[in-house]
Amino acid sequence: MNDAEGSAQVVLRDVHDERGTRYLAARRREDGSIVIEGHDLGRGVEVLGPGLSEYEWSWVIGPDAVPAALAALGGQADDDLLQLLLGWSTDHGGTDPGTHLREAGVTIAFWSHVGG
Repeated sequence: MNDAEGSAQVVLRDVHDERGTRYLAARRREDGSIVIEGHDLGRGVEVLGPGLSEYEWSWVIGPDAVPAALAALGGQADDDLLQLLLGWSTDHGGTDPGTHLREAGVTIAFWSHVGG
């Protein structure tokens, strides 16, 4: 659900083309943390190495880091972080906001898996 304020999940990117599929979403956990999850399949993944066709990753913004993430995206304390992530990603062509948040000094955990 992308248009409702206070939604539990937003889709940041959902692309299907000749290079494969690229999907990115963010969701709110019950503890207040935010998880950004991506999954790319197909030829487009070969930018990471020959023969690779699958890439999965996630970023986790813990509840204590949410204020810093809000500030890094230009938001205020009472803004919905999911909506700010959606706006930022839309303004940046579907780019994953995780790297931007890390570079802005937000404490954010990262996990990834690449396969063929």
